[in-house]
Amino acid sequence: MSAINGKRVPLVVDLDGTLVRTDLLCEVLFTLLRHRPWRFLLLLPALLRGRAALKARVAAEIELDPHRLPWNEAVVEFVQARAATGQPIWLATAADQRHAETVARHLGLFDRIFASSPGHNLKGWRKVEALRKVAPAGFDYIGDAGADWPLLLEARRGWTAGPAAERLARAASRRGARVEALPGDDSPTGGGISLVQLIRPHQWLKNALVLLPLVTAHHWHDAATVTNSLLALAAFCLVASAAYVLNDLLDVEHDREHPRKRERPIASGAVSQPLALGLLPLLLLAATGLALPLPWQAAAALLAYFLLTTLYSVYLKRVAFIDILTLTLLYNLRIVCGAAAAGIWLSYWLVAFTLFLFLALATMKRVNELRELSGAADQRAIGRGYVSGDERLLLPFGIGCSMAATVVLGLYMTGDTMREVYSRPLSLVALVPVVLLWQGHLWLATIRGRMHDDPLVYAVRDPATWGAGAVALGLFVASL
Repeated sequence: MSAINGKRVPLVVDLDGTLVRTDLLCEVLFTLLRHRPWRFLLLLPALLRGRAALKARVAAEIELDPHRLPWNEAVVEFVQARAATGQPIWLATAADQRHAETVARHLGLFDRIFASSPGHNLKGWRKVEALRKVAPAGFDYIGDAGADWPLLLEARRGWTAGPAAERLARAASRRGARVEALPGDDSPTGGGISLVQLIRPHQWLKNALVLLPLVTAHHWHDAATVTNSLLALAAFCLVASAAYVLNDLLDVEHDREHPRKRERPIASGAVSQPLALGLLPLLLLAATGLALPLPWQAAAALLAYFLLTTLYSVYLKRVAFIDILTLTLLYNLRIVCGAAAAGIWLSYWLVAFTLFLFLALATMKRVNELRELSGAADQRAIGRGYVSGDERLLLPFGIGCSMAATVVLGLYMTGDTMREVYSRPLSLVALVPVVLLWQGHLWLATIRGRMHDDPLVYAVRDPATWGAGAVALGLFVASL
């Protein structure tokens, strides 16, 4: 046991990034943005007075819910083991005093609390000075980041946790400190894999819709048109990734309540909110650079997509049926962007078909979410405007949209336009039953509980979808 002259040396524990895999200031700021965005303007005077004043103002606005925090279980278990031996446990954090007290009450482990107050940000050397006054015999310390460097050097013995644990421990040891990475810490590594998961490249398959106008208009022999279409595709991938990052930042509360979404990088703490927030403008700047050579209509579609998806993340996803319509519009904006980039007039038939098709897929997504509820009467879907039982209305609505999409496709295939574009248009008539059977297959998977949270992810892994795609491609080639 750590002791000097018979007195037990306290174990001092950092909070942000150590005890929890997140930053409390970011947590409460995004909670405020989700629930009371108009209050953000009131934070400006506090921000001008410094970071500590901002923390105090936000703490007065938002009460922290410790049950929703991504705890670092290895650190919690280590501290519990030390407390069981009788070692004093202190919490020392740059978080606001009110939030630190909330965490301390939740865990019931700490004998003393040191935290920030208005005008005094308890971080780095300020934390060292505060501990020196009350622990002249020294202290042990657990930290996670560069701001903890002075404390690790000051401590009699130190431990590091989080993604940078090994690197920080080695650096401190080279300076002569007794520091080691916390045994058993299974913190996500952050870094490359987690960042790739955050931007969701598998969702870029949806952005192939940008190329649909190019393909249906048979303009793939024009180099300039193809170049513009590919630029639009790349820009849309980056904008979509930025939208996913923003959505995960805004929706982290609800994600942590979901059995699968809780494993997303931000919700699990694998990627810190400040890092995700820094990645957001980089993605948007890169997308802007790619969009500069494109016609202004394509750039406008990209901007409309980002603004609409932001509005969806903040509010529209919680409004029944409006959420489904918004998802449908987001799909169709990809097609609008592709048409604008290629300078192609968008067919009303294509717009009508995709409108009904994506309405069906968006409804399928909601039906699947509702079927996963426990079945209790009026149980509300997390972060949505639906309750259990609403699937009885959504199911026929979605199937009706599937039927409408098939009817529109059939009318187009038998119209005069087909004879002008294709040499053997009758070959494409067979697409109608293929599309109908494919949609029926997806609905059957939804009803039987096999559907994924995202129908696209299910379709990519589904052999029947690949088979339908192969048949559709063969029919398209045969019709040329």
